[in-house]
Amino acid sequence: MKDGRQDDMQIRKTDESKTSVGAGAAFCVKFHVPGLPVAKGNLKTVPIRRADGTPTTRMIESQHVTEWVATVRTAAAAAYGDRPPLEGPVFVAAVFRFPRPKSHFRGNKPGPGRLRLDAPKYVITRPDRDKLERAIMDAMQGVIFRDDAQVAVGMSAKVYANDGEVTGVKIMVIDAEQFLLGCLDFPDAGSSSG
Repeated sequence: MKDGRQDDMQIRKTDESKTSVGAGAAFCVKFHVPGLPVAKGNLKTVPIRRADGTPTTRMIESQHVTEWVATVRTAAAAAYGDRPPLEGPVFVAAVFRFPRPKSHFRGNKPGPGRLRLDAPKYVITRPDRDKLERAIMDAMQGVIFRDDAQVAVGMSAKVYANDGEVTGVKIMVIDAEQFLLGCLDFPDAGSSSG
């Protein structure tokens, strides 16, 4: 009997999670991943030998990328819970925060109140924004959404962390339909407003 009750509870829990993120249900998942954001770039070719001794190559990712993707995946799973991955279109927003170089501070000495007035807010150097996005999308695939092709709408920014801000990435995933209804509700270009 005890096993039967546990099975019933498991089924009810699964059914509830499906209805809370099912068709027409609004959802929002927000989480922060501390650390240095890593871009998912091109794979590296490494020569190897097969068991029979013939040479071949294998494509591998950097260890930094693998660790970053695993860290983001863990944070996404903790924020999203044990619900099944979403099936519909989603909106993903991400803010990548990077450490400031010493040149952004007066006297090249980092510290509170020493940030130069002309220090930039946005990161306009590598890594590329699209490759940073690729890493977090791959990490959330199978956890928050079934496939990263479901990301129909998105935006991201690369900024420098200010005093008291932690480097890493802040991520928000919401229903794409809710985003479009709330943010893009404006008249067509051809209609008159008056």
